[in-house]
Amino acid sequence: FINTQPQWIQSLVSNTFCNNIIQVIIQIENCKQLIAVSDGSVKANHMTYGWVLADEQGQVITQGYGPVNGRPSSLRSEAAGMLAVSTFLGLIQEWTNFHFEEKLITIYADNKSLITRQTNHLEYTHPYPNCTLNPEFDLTEEIFRTHSKYNIKETFCHVKGHQDRGSSLLDLWAQLNIFCDIGAKLHMKQIKKPLLYPLSRLFANQTLPE
Repeated sequence: FINTQPQWIQSLVSNTFCNNIIQVIIQIENCKQLIAVSDGSVKANHMTYGWVLADEQGQVITQGYGPVNGRPSSLRSEAAGMLAVSTFLGLIQEWTNFHFEEKLITIYADNKSLITRQTNHLEYTHPYPNCTLNPEFDLTEEIFRTHSKYNIKETFCHVKGHQDRGSSLLDLWAQLNIFCDIGAKLHMKQIKKPLLYPLSRLFANQTLPE
């Protein structure tokens, strides 16, 4: 199914890890709220992203990471991560014919510009001409269109990044943001050589500490 998708979609979801699709569907069905968190990393001419999908208790459902094409920028890497998890949520509905339009999905990112832009876009359907001139419009607009296509009921929230450098008492989304940051940085380290192990070994079946 993935191989039938456009190349840009294949690239976004090729490094996605979960136990099996049936288990993912069961976890989504049983949870009251989905939490999606993404993060990006930029080093010189390289960009990567990481994302995590979890339930309201912090149980990781699935996660992914990957490279980002284009001019290196923090906003672009962050937007690519958000688009990756949004694309996964759409494709899993299309492939399994399981729909969760009524399931509220809270999407977190530590880039305020990205959160502001996506929140504002909820107020209009067609982009204004000046919006098309904004940096990384191709990715931010595709996020909105993906959510519209698959009837994803979303709320966008900002989370402060790199909180692992300070207090150890972190809320759930801050911990998930750290997970995403680890994923993006791990892929950055491996970008010029074969991956040693999948992120599923790092994240799978883990419940975040309270």
